[in-house]
Amino acid sequence: MTNPHATAGAAFLIRTLTPADDLSGIMAVQYATWGHADAVVPHQIIAAMRNGGIVIGAYAGTRMVGFSYGFPGYKDGKAYLCSHMLAVLPEYRYNGLGRQMKLAQRQAALEKGYDLVTWTYDPLQAPNARLNLSKLGAIVRTYVPDYYGAMSDAINAGLPSDRFVVEWHLQSARVVAAAAGGPLPAAPTWMDAPHVNDGDIKSEGMWPELGRGSPRLVVLIPAQFQAVKEQDLALAQQWRKLTREIFLHYFARGYAATDFWADARYGYYLLEHGDPLAGAGF
Repeated sequence: MTNPHATAGAAFLIRTLTPADDLSGIMAVQYATWGHADAVVPHQIIAAMRNGGIVIGAYAGTRMVGFSYGFPGYKDGKAYLCSHMLAVLPEYRYNGLGRQMKLAQRQAALEKGYDLVTWTYDPLQAPNARLNLSKLGAIVRTYVPDYYGAMSDAINAGLPSDRFVVEWHLQSARVVAAAAGGPLPAAPTWMDAPHVNDGDIKSEGMWPELGRGSPRLVVLIPAQFQAVKEQDLALAQQWRKLTREIFLHYFARGYAATDFWADARYGYYLLEHGDPLAGAGF
């Protein structure tokens, strides 16, 4: 029987998984991404599947090369899908597969009755920001310092696990438009908005201009934060401290992160004041 969420694109087959599927590929992708210590085991994934969760697998031929895993969440009287993991094998990254899996997740979530999906990501990871805000139409209004506590995997070790909480309002105009696709701009016009910080984090005058109150503001991060961390952990810790201060300050004052763009050196968040969803809420 053909899976209703199976889609072919860029040589990949993407489909929802069931408890009857072989989940060993999910384990292999987890190990390649985060190592063995923090992997989610198959019986936990199956329990989520049987209780409103959604798991998506991406295949190149018969080999699973990526997956997403989400379970039901509930907060302030609202049910939503908590998308806990999305990962792709290293050799298959940066070719649009992550977006394809998220769009398959969106379709499956809508069919289960969800209209909101949430997940977390490190605000200093530019590729994640580009996917979540620019390509998927999600927004961020919440910053949580040290969300998961100390983490020992290769990506997260050495820094507090600060996270953005993403809101993906599946039927909002911005998400519908993003799902329809289309080329992203070479450089967005909002780059002319006042910048809260610059890229010279080692200078004495680097610390942010928290008094800025324009309707639109721009926040810089490194374009290659993982490389910064590997080369200079103290500098990476400075970036964490700086950006934590900025985002906590402006989110508390009614701003939301609504877009992202990057060049070779820096990533640029757009912060906009007011509710970008006109009352969708979370």
